[in-house]
Amino acid sequence: MKWDFGAVNPADPFTRFSSYKWLATRSLARLIGRAARHASGRLLDVGCGDKRFAHYFAGFVDRYVALDYPTTFLGKEDNVDVFGTALDLPFKDEYFDTVVSFEVLEHVTDSRRMLTEIRRVLKPGGALILTTPFLWGEHCQPHDYFRFTVYGLRSLLMETGFEIREQRRANGFWTFWGQRFCYYLWPVFGRHLGWMHTSLSFMILICASLLEQLDPVDTEYTTSAAVAIKTG
Repeated sequence: MKWDFGAVNPADPFTRFSSYKWLATRSLARLIGRAARHASGRLLDVGCGDKRFAHYFAGFVDRYVALDYPTTFLGKEDNVDVFGTALDLPFKDEYFDTVVSFEVLEHVTDSRRMLTEIRRVLKPGGALILTTPFLWGEHCQPHDYFRFTVYGLRSLLMETGFEIREQRRANGFWTFWGQRFCYYLWPVFGRHLGWMHTSLSFMILICASLLEQLDPVDTEYTTSAAVAIKTG
């Protein structure tokens, strides 16, 4: 058995062992790193945040265009090329070779319209690389609307004119509960005894990652990733 801690993302401090979020964020980084090979040409990042995944695509794309929504954006404005909404993308038809969107689909009020807009700006045969949560707590309230199983996401993509090329799950039962317990502990004493919270979280997540290797559960997971191609 190989004990796998996921992948460190140098652009994401939450993947460091000093963070109480490292197990879930490392798994997400690994998912995106594996999917990056499907990218090419001109890329649009819908909901870019601080572009913490941009470096994974450096060797595959010619241009990286970052878009975010001004109402919910919390990062540095220098990381954003265009402010706009995923429900009405400010780009002409068939402009991009690749569109990526990480942990955004659950935050829009109309997920079908978002995917339809992404399809519109993609060239024929262009790739969409998407991640979205299934089991996870509310976040970015009140702009948190949906959760998706792998089957629900697949159905939604196919209905909006995409063909699934690849789909993966990440973070099973043990990771979910271990990670959520660390989140629960943070307001209890993390703000005043940060070093204790960090140490306790590290031990909890180490145990969770070991249990995940010993007893993986495919039906309980935090996140799924899909690579889909625009058809027609």
